[in-house]
Amino acid sequence: MPNFCTESKTNKIRYISLSSLKNYTKGIFLDRKKEEEPIERQIKEIRIKVADKKLPILSLSAGNRQKVVMGKGILTAPKILLLDEPSRGIDVGAKTEVFDIINQYAERGLTILVISSELKEVLAVADRIVVLSNGKKTAELVGDKITEDNLVLAGHHTQDSGTERGECWYEKESNQSY
Repeated sequence: MPNFCTESKTNKIRYISLSSLKNYTKGIFLDRKKEEEPIERQIKEIRIKVADKKLPILSLSAGNRQKVVMGKGILTAPKILLLDEPSRGIDVGAKTEVFDIINQYAERGLTILVISSELKEVLAVADRIVVLSNGKKTAELVGDKITEDNLVLAGHHTQDSGTERGECWYEKESNQSY
């Protein structure tokens, strides 16, 4: 019997596999057994706290919803994972878990680009930082050049104007080269 996703089912936690659905189909049919193992693995690896994966995603805390989003991206087996403000709107404990996940996958060789406006977080986890202000690159910091002072200066300085708030993207280095 075919399995079709109706709108009312698309918000279930088990749809962490939605972005990699092609890996779990036979023709036009969804192979639930093939889908189940990666979902369970992702729930365990990134420590999503859920009593039942059939529950709506909105029943989860903001931190666990963020982990579901990250898990969906990770299940696509990317070479580079882009995360835009992954810690926005989540509590301190969940932020720690999100950055642990970022570090865990970077250690496995995944290159992770994170866009963030949270200075302390950027300083805590970045291997390389590129600062953009008014759409222009104002600095690239690596190694011992990654300091709060350098980051603040780079975020408030542009070639044209002088003081505009900057956004950062930073990379958690893997041992891959592109």
